[in-house]
Amino acid sequence: MIEGQASEFVFAQLPKEVLSDYHELTSELTRRYRVIETSRSFAAKFSRRNQKHGEKAEDYAAELKRLYDKAHKQRDRSTRDEDLVRRFLDGLVDQEVKFEVEYHKEPRNIDEVVFHVVNFIQTRIGIKSDREYKHATRRAYTTDEHDDEFSEECETERAACRVVTDQKRSTPIMSENTGSDIVKQPTDQELLKTLISRIEKLEEENKHLQRRPPTRDVECFRCHQTGHYARDCSLNQTRNKSFPTKSNGATPSREHLNERGASLELRGRSC
Repeated sequence: MIEGQASEFVFAQLPKEVLSDYHELTSELTRRYRVIETSRSFAAKFSRRNQKHGEKAEDYAAELKRLYDKAHKQRDRSTRDEDLVRRFLDGLVDQEVKFEVEYHKEPRNIDEVVFHVVNFIQTRIGIKSDREYKHATRRAYTTDEHDDEFSEECETERAACRVVTDQKRSTPIMSENTGSDIVKQPTDQELLKTLISRIEKLEEENKHLQRRPPTRDVECFRCHQTGHYARDCSLNQTRNKSFPTKSNGATPSREHLNERGASLELRGRSC
């Protein structure tokens, strides 16, 4: 049953007398491949032991206990609990769990640390799954609403298509060749011409609606008579005739600013 490096060691290096003696053979194999473990080696393993990825907190704590008991057999209970708690928290992979347990729980021994860590992890998983369920439900509800809106838009488009189709079917066109009452479906260009003619007709009607309002209630601020504006007043025409212009187009005198007295500009005053 000896194979690998052990077989090479036994059959190539040991004398034949050792091969015939079972106790001597096992002693040689033990001295060759034994693992030397002392309290210092266990202490070194304990100080370097961290939680592995995927390793449970219970298994990690059990391994720390085993290494510590072999490394420090003579230490008291309080020192043991303190060292195990410190090594356990320092070696945790999840830093969020470490912060939560160390600064909010303050465990006294490693058993309490394991309890708080497992409890926190399970609570976090439950909250996360609950959030994912609510998010999936909300997403499904939003998707259903979107589908309803999309179906309404499609129904509106289908209704518009039906209206256009009915208009096409209800528009008779005479045949040019025979002159008979043969009804054929209008083309898109013919429908476009029909729409353009309707738009032009509506624009013509709109022009009549945009005329000036009646001026029978309007009062002129020049003659204080109703029925016209000041710009259309007859006094303007009379005034223009009373002040003839020169050949160069300049008027010999100025109008009164207030139509009652002399202009302030002619007296050298500022307007």
